[in-house]
Amino acid sequence: MVNGTGFPNAADSLGSQNSVVVSGDLLFTVNAGSDTVVMFRIDKEDPCHPKMIGEPASTLG
Repeated sequence: MVNGTGFPNAADSLGSQNSVVVSGDLLFTVNAGSDTVVMFRIDKEDPCHPKMIGEPASTLG
């Protein structure tokens, strides 16, 4: 895959785009392919299985 400048993506391309962000017990993910963001709650008792809160929300492109 290449980035917007035509060069190959770096190994941390997801991290550098902030497409996965953790804040406290919340996890946010961005799906650039569908222009949506999803919020999950991270359960302290079961952190390997975050639960989606609501539905994916449009980022309006």
